[in-house]
Amino acid sequence: MFRSFPWPLLSLKLAALLSFCGGPLVLAESLKTHMDKDVAFAIAFVPTVGLIFGVSSLWEPIPNRWDNAMVIFGALAAVALVGMNVFAVFELMNGSGRADEGLIRLGIAVGVVFVAYYAYASHEFFTSRRAAA
Repeated sequence: MFRSFPWPLLSLKLAALLSFCGGPLVLAESLKTHMDKDVAFAIAFVPTVGLIFGVSSLWEPIPNRWDNAMVIFGALAAVALVGMNVFAVFELMNGSGRADEGLIRLGIAVGVVFVAYYAYASHEFFTSRRAAA
């Protein structure tokens, strides 16, 4: 049972969830002052959802159109995550000390590594698909 379980896929999904603790968390907290807290959370969580769906589609043995769309959605989410992480870095540099600064730094680091992996894996996904077609 444990040998057939996709541990690498689970670890990638958990890394995508942990990346929320970086830039998206800072963005959600700053958006709360301008809108409803649930809407702010939803806006900040969309890139995490895109990365989870995208990485799941990257691991499909025989991808279809839905998988292609999800990998593209994940790539857009990765770009949004990079933007949110840049925003968080500026907030940490210009703001006062935060109680959750260590968590935010960890989330930024995990997010940067995850985006780098996702960029590589999605590039391989689409180049292998073109070569097979």
